[in-house]
This record gives sequence, C-alpha cells and structure tokens, in this order.
Amino acid sequence: MSKIQRAILFLMVGYLLAVRVGLAAVFNHPGTYRHPETGIAFPASMAALEKIEQQGAFEYDKASPGQNVSVGYRSPEVIATVYIFTRGLKCVPSDLGSPTMKLHFRDACNGVFQAEAYSNVKMISEDIVPWGGKTGIKALHAAISLVKDGGDCLSHVYLAGFRNHFIKVRYTYKAAEKRSAEKVQKVFLGELALLLEVAAGAPPKLAIAALNGDAELVSE
Repeated sequence: MSKIQRAILFLMVGYLLAVRVGLAAVFNHPGTYRHPETGIAFPASMAALEKIEQQGAFEYDKASPGQNVSVGYRSPEVIATVYIFTRGLKCVPSDLGSPTMKLHFRDACNGVFQAEAYSNVKMISEDIVPWGGKTGIKALHAAISLVKDGGDCLSHVYLAGFRNHFIKVRYTYKAAEKRSAEKVQKVFLGELALLLEVAAGAPPKLAIAALNGDAELVSE
C-alpha cells in the first residue's frame, strides 16, 4: 500500500468515525424520535427545520403505538411532515408500480384536494423522483398548487415503501419563497434518505471497507 493510499485510508477512517460519533449524538438527543417498527430515528431538526413534536411523534392511534404516526418539521416558510403507516396491510410493497402503491398515492393526493383549509387546488405534475443518499430510494411524487390562508402555496407529496411501511412526505411552502424553500427541500429529502439508510443498517461499500481497514477496496 502506497503512502497516498495509507493517507486516504487514514482520512476516510477518521471521517467515518466522526460520522458515527455525530450520528450517535443525534440519535441519543432528547428530541430524537425513533419509530419502533422501522427503526427510523428522527432528529430534533432536519435541513434547518425544527421538529414540531419535540418529544416524539404524533400518534393517530394511541392504542397501537407506531402503527400510524407523523413527524413534523417547520420554519416560518415551510412545513414538512413525514407519515409512517401501514393502513392495516400485512405487506406493504416497495415497488412503486404496484397497484397498492398507486392506490395509496392517489389517496394521498386526494387528501390535499379535499382538505377544507385549502382552495384553488391544482395538480401541477406527477413523476418518480430520487431522494438522494446511497440507498437509491425513489418515491412517487406530485407537485400541487393551492391557496392557504389567502396566500399562494406549493405542496409536494411523496410516497415510498420502506420496511413494510408506507413513507409519505408532505412538503408545503409559500410560493413567494419557492427558490429558498426548494433548496431546503432537496436537503431535507437527502437527510431523510440518510435516515432510511441508517435504519436499514446497510452502510455504503466504502464505509465498510474503511472501517475494516480494507485498503484495496477503498482504493478501487
């Protein structure tokens, strides 16, 4: 192993150890909520957005903790909510093209159109988008315009499957703040992808190699 390879390995190991320490600090923070079924740990803040339920998550069914919850984050311009649920299904597909996933995505979009707090709701686009991160997770996505409290807003709906659960994200912001809000949106989804990656317990190939001291694999 050359001096350059040893230097790269040393730097990578140091970085990954720092990441481990940082993640441990985040996950053990009093404001962190860990979903019992999927293992996803939601920190007190994401992408400069502060968690609304600082001590945990909102439980829609108190009798069945973790079965139907939401974790909300916000700033003065943005509200981002992650929903985790099963709708009573024993098996939630991860295939975005499955009839079950398409049906629940349509329900998620209809929820925006039927909300009494909104008016002049219009569908802008529908597609499949990646969230970033190493997992390569993708989600069904809809962009919707609406009026809330007399102001023009944009709302994004995402739906994916993870560990036998639906993961739905609603990201809504004031239309006047579109440029800055979309920058935060990209970071938020990337951080959520990282949380799923950690919950899945599948660190990237190079991370495993560096932590195991496999210099040949690191240098590939």
